[in-house]
Amino acid sequence: MANNLDNFGPEKLEVGWPWRLLSFSIILFVALAAGYLGLRFGYGSYLHSQIEDKDAEIAELARTIPEVEQQNLLRFYGQLGNLQNVLNKHVIISKVLPLLERITNQRVYYSGFDLDVAKRTVIVDGVAQSYSVLSQQLQSFKETSELESFYLNQTDARGSLVNFKVGLVLNPTVFK
Repeated sequence: MANNLDNFGPEKLEVGWPWRLLSFSIILFVALAAGYLGLRFGYGSYLHSQIEDKDAEIAELARTIPEVEQQNLLRFYGQLGNLQNVLNKHVIISKVLPLLERITNQRVYYSGFDLDVAKRTVIVDGVAQSYSVLSQQLQSFKETSELESFYLNQTDARGSLVNFKVGLVLNPTVFK
């Protein structure tokens, strides 16, 4: 019987895989470094020269416009900025009446109207056909998102009609 150990030779290890990975990593690193250096020094220099050229064009253009016209333009631009601030703070009360018209029951009419913009309140005197109609009107006030709150000051029944006074507190967005 032959010895089985003779069939086995020395073990051969494949060493190419780690060297291929190392070679690929080095090539990738060199390519990335070359790309970075090209962008940093080549393209960066190009962009800086373009910026300098545009700055020179702007300076040349500024020299062609007289100083007086430049000052007038700056003054006009400042006035536009101030006007924008004033318009942003301006209160528009014309939106209140369409709001009231939209949320008012058809069987209710108003006999008095008092608006206090500083407090954002509207006090209206009105007449409803009945307490049921007044209740529907108050529910309409409650469901309106443009109103923060409301309060009923007084009611007075005269025959089949109900006189009332209600205060409405408006959201600030109604005036913008």
